[in-house]
Amino acid sequence: MNILSFFAVTTAILYVVVLVKRAANCHDQLIRVSLAVFACLGWWAFCDAFFYVAPTVEQAWLWMRLGALGWSGFIPVTAYFFMVMCGDTEYLNNWFRRALYWIPGITVTFLFMITDSTVLADELVPSKSGLGWAYRQSFDSFWPYLLFLELGSYLGVALIRLYLWQRHAKQDDIKKLSTGFIILDVASIAVGILVIFVIPQFSTYFPPMSFIATLIFLWGYWNELRNHDLMHIELALDPGSIFESSMDAMLITDFEWNILYANDEAKRILGTDEPKGKSFSESLLQEGRVLLQEFAYSGKDHSSGMDLILSNHIPLLCSVNRTMTRKRGHQVFIISLHDASSLKAAQKKLDYLAHYDELTGLPNRRKLGELLDKWEEQYIKTGGDFSILFLDLNRFKLINDYYGHAAGDLALKATAEALNSCIPKEDMVTRLAGDEFIVLHATGLLSTEELAEMIRKAVQNIDCSSFAPGNRMETSVGYCRYSEAGSVRELFKLADERMYAIKNKRHAAV
Repeated sequence: MNILSFFAVTTAILYVVVLVKRAANCHDQLIRVSLAVFACLGWWAFCDAFFYVAPTVEQAWLWMRLGALGWSGFIPVTAYFFMVMCGDTEYLNNWFRRALYWIPGITVTFLFMITDSTVLADELVPSKSGLGWAYRQSFDSFWPYLLFLELGSYLGVALIRLYLWQRHAKQDDIKKLSTGFIILDVASIAVGILVIFVIPQFSTYFPPMSFIATLIFLWGYWNELRNHDLMHIELALDPGSIFESSMDAMLITDFEWNILYANDEAKRILGTDEPKGKSFSESLLQEGRVLLQEFAYSGKDHSSGMDLILSNHIPLLCSVNRTMTRKRGHQVFIISLHDASSLKAAQKKLDYLAHYDELTGLPNRRKLGELLDKWEEQYIKTGGDFSILFLDLNRFKLINDYYGHAAGDLALKATAEALNSCIPKEDMVTRLAGDEFIVLHATGLLSTEELAEMIRKAVQNIDCSSFAPGNRMETSVGYCRYSEAGSVRELFKLADERMYAIKNKRHAAV
């Protein structure tokens, strides 16, 4: 190995290191394409290392041709990199356009690998420095011009597009990024042409040191890609500048859920001023710990949402994102926590309003339907009969019209209390609508007829002095057993008809 071969090998190793570091974030399309660029240039440097120390001219030709995968292949790949950066990939959204883009570059690269001479040299001679093989290029063949055509067609157009992107960009960061890439590529191509084509025309003292151009690419691309990451805030900013502005609790933990960072809201929810180093999972109830462990060891999902409950019984809406640190590639979790106490309370209130009457606190029509479905299922399974008692307040309209709606509300509340106080504990009182109530009665020691009489007396005994002085409340009750009706719909119909029959009979008597 001579010194030039050593530098070429070192360059190739640097590309491998960069590939490994960038591969940790390969979910980003731009990063994936940059990996392909690095792979091409790294291969070029690797082949150059063997070219410099080749013992025969035949082997030197072999490594030069193999290197075409790098020195020719990187051209369309790099141009595609710029297309992705500028957001132009929609132009290749079908197979025909993709073929038009890639086939010329692949074909040219393949031709460079199988020709007797190559685009870089007509003849190889030992360098006068003794460090390897030098080029002799007469430019009499078509091949050098084909390379320049490839450069102009791919990178020329890409650089023009990059320039236009820079001109129309409103963000200073984009202007700086695009300008940096333009300068980088122009400088790298200029150095490459200088050491590969120009210098060999005047001297064969040193072999063409193309690894210098690849080193410029390596340094420049790595620097500019880091700037791109900064623009996209890919774990590049100090967590405090992002997380502290969040209204939600934000945590960063290691793979064992030990807290590495917590913003102020997280400290409040966790109830500690210094959570760093403590285990987040230990602050959860057991069910939450299991969910976290399942996510950690699944190794599949990058993110997940879950409902957790702290050991202090605060409910949390949780979002967990799995990512890797920039240095050393450690796996960490970014956790967003939202205190769901108020949300849970609101959901509970909405659920209550959906199933219960706000005035009396009794189950409403919707809840009644759910209860009847359950009682019907129980009847089918066990044969345990049940009844419904349909009741309507006879004097309610008089009270509501004469004393006002406030008095009517008090009358309804008093009725609900009277009904709840007289029915067996296994029965259920519901408010259907207006002054209509329904009692679900599980047929047992107390018959439906006896319960109906108890209900009538309970309503008559309501003290009306606070809302309708001098008045007495009465109710008409119609009832039906499920075994008599055979269905919930028929059960309602019969109980309703019987209640109105009693009500009409009462009016006729008056």
